[in-house]
Amino acid sequence: MREEKNVLNSDVEIPEVVLKKADDALAQIRESTKPVRKAKKEGRFQGGFRYAQAAAIACAVLVGAGGITVTAAVVHHLWSRGMQGNLQATEEQQKDLAERGMVTQFDQSAAQEEGLNLSSMEVTSEGITVKPMELIADGHFVHAAFQVSGYDLADGEEPCFENVVVYTGEDENAQDGWVNMGGGFYDGIVSNNNGEPVYEDGTPLASDETGNIVEHYKAADGTLEYVMTLYKTDPDESLLGQTLHVHFENLGTVEKTEFMNGIGGTWEFDIPVSGKDAAKSCELNTALENVNVTVRSAAISPISIRVDYEVTGELQTQEDDNGLPNVGGVVLKDGSKVLYLLNGGQSGYQKGSDTQAYLLATFDRVIDVDQVQSLLFRLHAGDQPEEYVTVDLPQ
Repeated sequence: MREEKNVLNSDVEIPEVVLKKADDALAQIRESTKPVRKAKKEGRFQGGFRYAQAAAIACAVLVGAGGITVTAAVVHHLWSRGMQGNLQATEEQQKDLAERGMVTQFDQSAAQEEGLNLSSMEVTSEGITVKPMELIADGHFVHAAFQVSGYDLADGEEPCFENVVVYTGEDENAQDGWVNMGGGFYDGIVSNNNGEPVYEDGTPLASDETGNIVEHYKAADGTLEYVMTLYKTDPDESLLGQTLHVHFENLGTVEKTEFMNGIGGTWEFDIPVSGKDAAKSCELNTALENVNVTVRSAAISPISIRVDYEVTGELQTQEDDNGLPNVGGVVLKDGSKVLYLLNGGQSGYQKGSDTQAYLLATFDRVIDVDQVQSLLFRLHAGDQPEEYVTVDLPQ
C-alpha cells in the first residue's frame, strides 16, 4: 500500500507576487470559459500571461473553442521561431522530442534527409507563400507552425487571416470531424519564468507613442509565422493518425477587431498527423480536502496533461467556472516549482456522468516528465481564498 503521508500538503509556500499572478491567470481562464452543454459540465480555457489587446483577441481565431498564447524561451533554431514561441524548449528537449517521434519537420533539408518530397506542402496564392514548418503531437494535442512569405507587413500593423478552418474527415460540417483550435501570428512576445511578458531576447516590452505594445511579427528575413494548437472535442479521442484539413483564407491586418486591407487568396493543406502518445500514467486516488474532489489519476506527457477526477459532493461553481480544480504547476525533484504551466484546454464531465470528470490541458513549455515529483493543484472553492495543494506522484 502506498504511504499516504506527504501525498497532500496544504502548506506549500508560494510567494505573494506569484499568488497575485495566479489569481490574474485564473481570472482570465474564467472569463474565457464557454460552457457547451449543461451547467457545470464542460468549459474550455486559454492560458498564458495577462497581455491582450482587442485586435489581438479578434485575430486569435477560435474554431470550436480553446486558445493559445505565445510563451517561450530563446534557444537555438532547431524549431522555427514561432514554434519556439509556442513551446518553451531547450535544444536538448527539442532533440529529445524528435527522438521520441513527436516532431515532424516540413522544411526541405529535413525532408531530404528522410527521402521525402514535401513540395506539395507549399502553397502560393496572390504572390504569398504559406508552408508548414513543424508539427508536434502527443496523444491529445497538436501544435503546428506555418511560415508566411511574400506579404509586406508595415511596421505597427498586426497580420491576420480573415478565416481559418481546421477539421478531420471528409465532411467539414460533420460533428465527428470537429477540432478545437486556437491560433494566431507569433508576435515575438514570450513569457519569462515569472509569467511576465517579455520579448524573445528577454528584454522588457516597449510601447509606441500611442501607448500600444510594440510587437515583432516579422522575422529577420521578413517572414511571418502562424502557430496553432489543436485537439479533439472528445477528451478520449486523439488526432494521431488522422489527416488535418487546414484552410486559410484572405490575408490582411486587423485593427480594433476589424479586418482590413485584405488580399484575397486561399491556402489549403492536407497534413497527416504523426506523433507519439508519450504520456506517463499514474494512479493517485487522493482526496483534495474541502472541495469534494478526488484526484483519481494523471497522465503527463512532455507537452500536456490529463487529470481524471471523481466528484464526491457539491462543487462551488461560479457563472463561468465549473468548480473543478486546475493544475497550477508542478514540483520537480530538485524542489523547484514550475508555475503558469497550462496554456489552453478544457475541463468537464465524462459523457453520461455527473461524478467522473477530467482536466485536459497543454503546456506552455516542454517538461521532463521523469523529473516531476508532484502536481500543484489550484483550488478555488467559491468565495473562499484560493490555495495550492500538492499531490505527490508515485516514484
